[in-house]
Amino acid sequence: MLTSLHIKNFKGWKDTGKIRLAPLTVIFGANSAGKSSLGHLLLALKQTAQSTDNKRSLHLGDDNSMIDLGTYTDCVHDHDITQPLSFSIEWELPTNLEVQDVINEGNYSGHQHQSN
Repeated sequence: MLTSLHIKNFKGWKDTGKIRLAPLTVIFGANSAGKSSLGHLLLALKQTAQSTDNKRSLHLGDDNSMIDLGTYTDCVHDHDITQPLSFSIEWELPTNLEVQDVINEGNYSGHQHQSN
């Protein structure tokens, strides 16, 4: 489950600050305040993860995508391509996660983080 999101220089957001996410999160605000942009980034990350093009660092979309956000210039805050788009996501897993490193023939393990 995603537990927090922090976005910098994406669409209307210069810096969201750390957004705490819970099992039920409601986002509200005025029209054109940037609410949809939060979901747009998550969809772009999903289609990036599902893409077979491992040279593309962020799949903003095309004719076959769930969402097409245009170009990097369209997505970066104030269309200022000198500023990097960045994000961080935190999550909790219900069970341990093990990922195989096929290049170095090893495994990486993660464990569930317990919050206090």
